[in-house]
Parts: sequence; structure tokens; C-alpha cells
Amino acid sequence: MPSDVNSGLEGVVAAETTISLVDGQAGRLLYRGYEIGDLAAHGSYDRVVGLLLDGEWPLRDEVLPPAELTPTVLAALRGLPTSCAPLDALRTAFSAFGAERRMDWPPTAAQARGLCGASNETEIVALPIAALPALPEPTATYGTLAIGAVWETFGSSKLPLPGATVMLSDPAQGTVVYVDLATQPGVSPPRFKPLTPVTGATATTSGGGFLLYLKGDATSVVVSAPGHATQTVRVASAPDVVATLIVPLPRQ
Repeated sequence: MPSDVNSGLEGVVAAETTISLVDGQAGRLLYRGYEIGDLAAHGSYDRVVGLLLDGEWPLRDEVLPPAELTPTVLAALRGLPTSCAPLDALRTAFSAFGAERRMDWPPTAAQARGLCGASNETEIVALPIAALPALPEPTATYGTLAIGAVWETFGSSKLPLPGATVMLSDPAQGTVVYVDLATQPGVSPPRFKPLTPVTGATATTSGGGFLLYLKGDATSVVVSAPGHATQTVRVASAPDVVATLIVPLPRQ
């Protein structure tokens, strides 16, 4: 005897979400309580990403840097036929991006930001300058500081990563100094010991630490290391506070 076939989804719960609401009878589509038309008319891409991931409308418009296309992602895209539809190519790239980083399912908000353009799990915290340990004297040209540490991530472990290079996309916006640095993973804001410049260093040492002396304009910082995924972080300086960055580089 043939079984009954229900080819539709009436009465079937396909998924539960607190992000969106589809009201077909009223012709409404809402995300986090906002009408889709209002978001399209008044929201920037970066603010809508923040709304979807954090549940609240961002107070300011922070531009997300482009996500780095790694060799793995590029190889997946180049293997597609030229007739491939754009959305199919985008789906393939996202799959390669997530598989390379061993993302959780469902992804965390920080991991989702990596897909949307922000650096994966980068932590940026503003600290009052008065709360910092003794710092090296800045050069005559650059006076505003950002303190950073590069960590290797593999599975759930995070360790300081020596041998990482930190470069400003626009060298005219600042300079980089590598320092001896000790931080405690998982503590926010990070805790530091006194920072000592490493003379002649061209990459991070055992503590993974670096200083950025910035002119004040927002700029992109590219952090890379052999055998690890490259990360791009957007950094800006501000009076009386200093940004502290924990930049994780997933092992490849």
C-alpha cells in the first residue's frame, strides 16, 4: 500500500531562529525586528552584519576589511567551470573557507565575521593609557600606540606564535616594532608585562608581541606566518586609549 506523500512544508518546522521573521500573510520580512526595506534603505553592509551577529544595531559604522582569499579558497574557485553561476561559486568559496579553518557548527559570531570580512576571532580592546606598563618611547613621527600579540590556533589551543610578520598596508600610516610580550590567553582585556623592544627583529619572538605606532588614520594590518592563514585587521588610534589586539593565525 503506497504511503501518503506530503510534497509541501505546511505544518513542518524546518528550523527555529531568533534572527528573522517571515510573515507571508502580511508580506513582511524582518531581521532582528527591523523591516528588510529599512535595512536596505538605511543600513550599510557592515552595520547589518553587526546587527545579525550581535543582535543590536551598531552605534558606529566600522568598515570590515576584505576577507583574505587563501590558496585553498582560490584553488577551489579556479577549479570551477567558467559557466558556473556566481552564487554557486560563492557557496563553494564559503565551504572551502570554513573547512580550512575547521569551523564549529553552527559557527560562532567571531567565525561568521571572518566569512563576512572581519578577521577571524581577532579581539580588539581599548585600554586607558594610564593602565599600561612602561612603554618604549615612540619615534618623532608616530606617537599613538596599539599593542598586539600573534597566537597560533589549532583546534581549541592558542599559543604565542614566534616568526610572524606584521605589516601595514600603507607604510606611511605608521611603523611596527617587535617586542618581548607576555599575555594571558582568554583574559579580556589582555594582561601585559613591561614591553621591551627586540633590537633588529624582523618578526615576532617567543611571546608573539608587537607594537604599532600610528599616525591616527584607520589602516589595515596584515599578519602572516609560514604554514598559517594570513589575517587582515583594521586598526585606528584614538586619544588617551590604546588598542590591544590578539590576532590568531590558524595553522594550515
